[in-house]
Amino acid sequence: MDLLGLVVMSDAPGKLPRPLRDQMQLASGGFARSWHVPWIESWRIPGSDPSVIPREARRVVDELSALIITPN
Repeated sequence: MDLLGLVVMSDAPGKLPRPLRDQMQLASGGFARSWHVPWIESWRIPGSDPSVIPREARRVVDELSALIITPN
């Protein structure tokens, strides 16, 4: 198993408070790669289609897919 990196997801809408941004930066330092996915309201709705990837998360999914298909 290869660990590709760290994905951090926001737990609320809006800008991350400074202490959380600092913690995210600190935690990300332990990984070769890291990604941040913002708050996505549609993922909180029961019954939403999990195969639909919102625009806000598309870049992260695309980068992870590329790493899986062509690992370094």
